[in-house]
Amino acid sequence: MVRLENRARSLLRKVVRPTLAFLAKRDTRLDSEAAAQLLVGTAIVESDLRRPLLLTETSTRSYYRTDLSLADNINRRYGERFQLYRLVVPARMISYDAEFAMQLRWNTHLACAVVRLGYWTVPERLPLPGDIAAMGAYWTKWRGVVGGSDTAESFIRKSGPIIRAIWPYSSDEQNRQVA
Repeated sequence: MVRLENRARSLLRKVVRPTLAFLAKRDTRLDSEAAAQLLVGTAIVESDLRRPLLLTETSTRSYYRTDLSLADNINRRYGERFQLYRLVVPARMISYDAEFAMQLRWNTHLACAVVRLGYWTVPERLPLPGDIAAMGAYWTKWRGVVGGSDTAESFIRKSGPIIRAIWPYSSDEQNRQVA
């Protein structure tokens, strides 16, 4: 559990916070404690903060389980507005779309941005910071696999203790800090 907590803290510091700050340059609503907690929790539940060994045509190697068709849709709708091309490391650059799809497999910042924009496009507000049960329900509704093992309870069980360790306050305390 300590190793997972350390990996989660590292993900927060090196990937989630910089990515949210990058997106907030275009829209400040994208950077919040609730978003950071949800992104860390999503990575914990979807990958245990380990990169999978097996890849399929529609999966990514990132900490986030992102369908390539969903990522392509996010890129087409919001890529220019949020300048996602700045997160794509110039490599071969055969074409931007091909490079985007390839880098989504290993570029954790890009995958994090796509997941955050995916959460941003749903017609429901993010749960309050620290409300792990609401985050579990939100994740299940908007990211979970229908009929699969993706349940709010699995989100709470896997990511709840880590989120509470990294953000050791209750949602009431956070709400008072925000107000």
